[in-house]
Amino acid sequence: YGQTKTFDITLTPANQTVSGISINKNAANLSFKEGDPLDSTGLELTVKYSSGATQQITSGFTCTPAYLNTPGTQTVTVSYVDKLTSVTYTATYKVEVAASTKVTQIKVLTPPTKTVYAMDDTLDTTGLTIRETLSDGKTTTTQTVTSGFTCSPTKLTTTGSAVP
Repeated sequence: YGQTKTFDITLTPANQTVSGISINKNAANLSFKEGDPLDSTGLELTVKYSSGATQQITSGFTCTPAYLNTPGTQTVTVSYVDKLTSVTYTATYKVEVAASTKVTQIKVLTPPTKTVYAMDDTLDTTGLTIRETLSDGKTTTTQTVTSGFTCSPTKLTTTGSAVP
């Protein structure tokens, strides 16, 4: 007895219809890479009711597209459905989507240290250095890599020689 507890509650205006929505706070992340899923964390909407009352919400709405597959500035549509009338209200915001880079060419700069094998040996790529050419459709760059790639076959089962 004699104790007081306080807490926050959110009240939705009873029997009032929605008259519109707007974006109160943008999502925390507005920059993505091509193919990334949309992350709307931090997005806050203001729901406006017919009485003039407003309410800030951080959930209960949907955002499209789910995946950002087009490089450049992309529009995200936020949809909120009025629970009384089932009418959908929308607002939009912009995100930037960077083009993904793709490997367009590879070249062996230095062959592996070990180049002589017995039948059924496993390939050893120690010392192998590769130059890869990358492109995002607008810009082309090259970089030298010594790991993070795969070679095939890894089990050497054919006699003879191969020159890269």
